[in-house]
Amino acid sequence: MLFGLYIIASTVLFGSVLWSKFAHMFFKPAAAFEKRVSYANGTRSNLPAPADKPETFASPADSPGHY
Repeated sequence: MLFGLYIIASTVLFGSVLWSKFAHMFFKPAAAFEKRVSYANGTRSNLPAPADKPETFASPADSPGHY
């Protein structure tokens, strides 16, 4: 019975690793590699440049007054 519980628990843990932070260890290097390849072969040339900072929609002079 304990062995069956162990098999079920290890299967659930192994199956859920795709949705954990552990998966980023594999995804981030793959995404960085794909980005370098897309720059090298020119497929990124028709896309806009990445933004350095997000757009500001409110005026910096407007301070929040709801507190």
